Order: sequence, then C-alpha cells, then structure tokens
Amino acid sequence: MVNQILHYLHAKQMYDMQKNQGMAGLVGILSVLLIVWKWNDWFYPVLDSLGLVAFAERTGMLHPDMPVMSVINVVAVIVFLMLLVTVSAFLYLIGIMFLAVFAQSKIGALILGITLLPFFYIFSILNRILTYPMRVLKERQREKEWQIESAAYFKRLDRQNGDHIQDPIFRKWIDEIHDKYGKNNLTRAMIYAQRRKELKLECDVIVESTKEEIEKILCRMSPDFFSEDTRFMLLFTPSNNPNIIDLLHALLPSPNPGCLALKEILVAG
Repeated sequence: MVNQILHYLHAKQMYDMQKNQGMAGLVGILSVLLIVWKWNDWFYPVLDSLGLVAFAERTGMLHPDMPVMSVINVVAVIVFLMLLVTVSAFLYLIGIMFLAVFAQSKIGALILGITLLPFFYIFSILNRILTYPMRVLKERQREKEWQIESAAYFKRLDRQNGDHIQDPIFRKWIDEIHDKYGKNNLTRAMIYAQRRKELKLECDVIVESTKEEIEKILCRMSPDFFSEDTRFMLLFTPSNNPNIIDLLHALLPSPNPGCLALKEILVAG
C-alpha cells in the first residue's frame, strides 16, 4: 500500500517537472518565433540605434552574403559570453572563500582591514556628498515641525492659564526660555531638559520618596514591561488664587519629551 502511494507521488512529481519544463520550452519557442516575425520592425531598429549592428559588421561577425556563417558567429558570441559570466562568478566565489579563510587569522584580519579602510573612507565621503541635499531638506522640515509644535504648545498654555499664573518660578522659567531660545524656536529636547532641571531643583513635593527616586520613576520606560516596577506618582498643586482650583496630577512614566505637560512638572509649594 505504501509503495503504491509513493509510486503515485513520484509520478505526480515527474508530471509537474515535465509540465514546468514544457512550459519553459514553449515560452522559448514562442519567443524565437516572435523575434523572427518582428525582427525588421521591432528588434533590428533597436539594435541599430544602440550601435550593435555597426559594431558586428566592423568586427566581421555579420556577413550579408553568408547568413549561415552570421548565425554561427552570433551563437558563438552568446556561448562565449555565457562562459565568461560563469567563469567570473566562479572566480568571485573563490575570492570570497579565500577572503573568509584569510580573515579568520588575526594577521589576515588586520591586513584585510587596512586594505579596505581607504574604500570605506571613500564610500562614506561619497555617501555624505550624495545624501547632503536630502539631509538638508529633512533638517529644515524637522525645524519647521519644531517651530509649529512649540508655538502651539505656548498658545495652548496661554489659553488654559491666561493671566492667572502668578507663580514666580513658572514665570522665571518662561522668561529664561524665551530669552535663550526664542518663543518659536523651542525643541522638544530643550523643553524636556529644562523640565528635568526644574524637577530636580525647584519642585517642592511632599512624597515618601527622594527627588532622585522621583526622577527615576518619571524617566523609566512606559509601559514598563521589562521590570516589576509599576509604581505611579500623584502630585498635588495647591492654589492660592480663588479663581484656580487645586489640582491633583497623576504622573505617568515616560521618557518622551512631548508626553508630560509643563504644569505636571513645575509644582511649587
């Protein structure tokens, strides 16, 4: 029973192989017929425009009076090119194997590295030259996005807080940032660096942890899948202004500079 099943499977495989070979042969025959049928209309003008016809006539490959000899010459050239490609691929593989064996030793690796070092320098210089326009465009686009983001950020703060903010620490921070960077030229990295500075130096928060522990919690990965540290922090912002209610903030851990709002960091007691 098993032998019969294997025999049927083998017959099916042979049928598929013959079918594929037959399809490839059929495509080849149709291609030859198409070339013969449309030689003067499609193929000869293209070869003539590329200069291959004149080159073949100059080298004696084509003989107008001896078509059989011309066909033999063309076939010989095709066979020669195929052999040349095969030999080139073989030599390439031999060279790769030799380099792999040679690079296994310390001296070989050192010699190979010294030999290839100039090529790496040339490649890096060419890469920087060729990619310079693209890098300039990306940098300009990034600066434009930062300007739009910073302008929207301060506009949102002004709309939410207006003239009610009387905190001197907050006002001092805003003035310093405007004087140093300009109102429309803030980057996310600058904002985050200044926030961390204010968090470390100016915050007056009553918690059961040290300020170093607060900073560690705030700057960890969010969500923290790589440890069992799942603590979160609550901050309370008292308000002495009757027009502003007291605020309770839940600080989520995130190293992304754009995720933490400014008032969640600048909590003054």
